[in-house]
Amino acid sequence: MDSLPDELLFHILLHLPIEDISNAAAMVCQRWHRIIRTRDFVHAHRARHSVPGLVIHVLTTNRIKCRPPPVFVSMRNGRFDVSNFVHRIRGFVWCSCNGLILEYDLSSKRTLLITNPSTNQRFVAPPFPPRISNHNMSGIAYSPASMEYKVVHTYYDEKDVFQCAVLTVDVDDDKKSSWRRVCTRHLSPRSKTHLRL
Repeated sequence: MDSLPDELLFHILLHLPIEDISNAAAMVCQRWHRIIRTRDFVHAHRARHSVPGLVIHVLTTNRIKCRPPPVFVSMRNGRFDVSNFVHRIRGFVWCSCNGLILEYDLSSKRTLLITNPSTNQRFVAPPFPPRISNHNMSGIAYSPASMEYKVVHTYYDEKDVFQCAVLTVDVDDDKKSSWRRVCTRHLSPRSKTHLRL
């Protein structure tokens, strides 16, 4: 395998399922690990193996502990396919993006978790700084320009002014991940109307 060019090895590794890549292939040698960890490989593998769909988690208003488990809804051959979602959710699902799930863990001080069900990896988002309220909504999105995932959290500050904080996800070095406040005063009129500001 040492004689194969990186480009050919890249395409061979693309055919492996994510379980084999995360459990074995990445540990074969440093060269394979380096190829598998590149952003190009991650995005090409996701495009090849992902099944587009939604994770739906019904929340009940009476008791959160009595809610039904989440389901996965996908569309195949023009028909909706609903299947059980077998990954254990600690709290509830806020949203999902490209197979990653943003969970809200009620049991551990209202923590946000970014979960990859394919690899069984969880990234605990850093706690909100004191000036950022943990009340309101959060979402996860992929930024093609920077090739990074970002968690966006909206909230109202102590003066009841709408605020926004963004976390750039760095699962390799969680010390680099921190919340930053985003000024909302300069949003377009259309955005302000949409957000009811």
